[in-house]
Amino acid sequence: MACLVIPFLYYATQVYLWAHANKPAGYKYPEVKQLWMTAVGLCTFKMLEELIYCVARPIFRRLMKEQPDQITLERKVNKACSNLNGFVYHTTATLWGYHVLKNSTWLPWFLGGLHP
Repeated sequence: MACLVIPFLYYATQVYLWAHANKPAGYKYPEVKQLWMTAVGLCTFKMLEELIYCVARPIFRRLMKEQPDQITLERKVNKACSNLNGFVYHTTATLWGYHVLKNSTWLPWFLGGLHP
């Protein structure tokens, strides 16, 4: 595993340094020190995932129809929790992205962006 990660990190750093050195004038390129936002988002969504599993697992266990064995029941409950987690994550990411882009020129005017 380490033999795959080390070259990836090396080339990712090289691409970052090249892109940062060759950016167009006036372009605000993301800095490495801004990764704290990604770490906060990761921790937030991981805690949200744990919360969803804690709350939804007993509910889904009661809602599932009778299963032939406990393993099948747990597999179906885990799948339902995973699907709910994916739904919450993608809905939150979509709403947040729309909130960020709604008054920008990047989003087409008919979707709420600024009219050119």
